[in-house]
Amino acid sequence: WLKPFWLKSGFGFNVERAWWPPMAAGGIALVRALFLPLPSGIIFTWAAVNDGLHPREDTELMNHHAVFLGGRHNAMAEIVPEVEAASSKAEKAAKLAWAVSKDIGNRSEESLKLAPLVEAEIATVEAAATAAKEQDEAATALLNKTRVAVEKAALDAAHAYFLKVKQVGARARKEAASTDLSRRADKAAADAAKPYNEAFVHAEKVMTEYTKHARALAAAGNSLEAESSRDVAAASNYQIGGQLPEAEYLMRAAHALSDQAEGMRRQAGEMRAKAKRARQALPAYQRAEQQAAEGAAAVVRAAFSPPLLY
Repeated sequence: WLKPFWLKSGFGFNVERAWWPPMAAGGIALVRALFLPLPSGIIFTWAAVNDGLHPREDTELMNHHAVFLGGRHNAMAEIVPEVEAASSKAEKAAKLAWAVSKDIGNRSEESLKLAPLVEAEIATVEAAATAAKEQDEAATALLNKTRVAVEKAALDAAHAYFLKVKQVGARARKEAASTDLSRRADKAAADAAKPYNEAFVHAEKVMTEYTKHARALAAAGNSLEAESSRDVAAASNYQIGGQLPEAEYLMRAAHALSDQAEGMRRQAGEMRAKAKRARQALPAYQRAEQQAAEGAAAVVRAAFSPPLLY
């Protein structure tokens, strides 16, 4: 039943006696492939042939069909490689799409595995946001509650600072007014106390020198006394040994050393006495210096101070 209508029995066309070679020995499949999609005009021509024309008699018509079939064969030869290339590209695209689909499936499974962790993180963030909101609300409430007290404290502090500035300014003006007077009084006091200060410094220096000399004389006297004792002992040994001249010489030297030691100790005592008197005079110099300075300053203030208003 797949044969074309012109190849069926009773159609009046014998394939074995056909003039066109492709119609014999397996050309039926090619005829089916080429003639089934023919336009309606070609089918109409074959219908007209079937109605009264014999194919061998209409050579011109057959030639037209042969040209048409040759052109269609060439077109098919050009289209087939393009179709194969397009099919290869389509196959590669399908493989790539399958790989992408598989990768997407794997990623989807991983995403499903991470979903609980993401939900836990979201819950943590939401809890933190809630806590932060509560803390912010508490801080806002505390700020609103203490705002009045803070403003009052700030005003009190500003008022106290203003009073302090006023006091400092008044004191500065008073000090500026009395600066010149104080400078004059200080100068007068220093000038009056200068001689007494110099006397105090001199007395202190004398006391130091007397003390130093007294210690030196005392030390020298003790040394001479020790040397005299050694000479006395040596003279005794010479006297026991019968060496009387040597013993007499050493005894005279010992007495001389002893006299020198005694004189030095006496001088040391005198130096200590002078140092003591100088030390005792130091407070008097200090009192005189202070009294002179105070008196001079009082005189200057009395001379340059404005009169009292009663």
